[in-house]
Amino acid sequence: MALEALFSSDATYGKKALIPRVQKFIGGSAPIYPGTNAPYTVATTIDDLLTLRNKFAHGDVVPPVFLATPADPSVASTNVKSYADVLREASTTMLRVCMLRILQDRLIDTFSDKTKMEQLL
Repeated sequence: MALEALFSSDATYGKKALIPRVQKFIGGSAPIYPGTNAPYTVATTIDDLLTLRNKFAHGDVVPPVFLATPADPSVASTNVKSYADVLREASTTMLRVCMLRILQDRLIDTFSDKTKMEQLL
């Protein structure tokens, strides 16, 4: 929901806003697990992440396929057992990278004004 607050506007919201804007802002190839061989990137997880977010927002459960799919062995651990866990970590990784860029590039004013944000992205 934090990503949605950053990248949505009155005109464009949900997947139509987040998928292209997050990928443009931090890069679709940005890894979810930097320094590992894990295949997860912003581009490969964002659609599923938003599907999971929508399930939660509408009071539904985690899609069974997300729970049944094991995490890549390079990141599997006590806390990361399934693809659903990977998506949880993808959300925090994407938000962290976005917030760091906003702060480092001094884009607070841009993201405080949806018109400026849309012009940037």
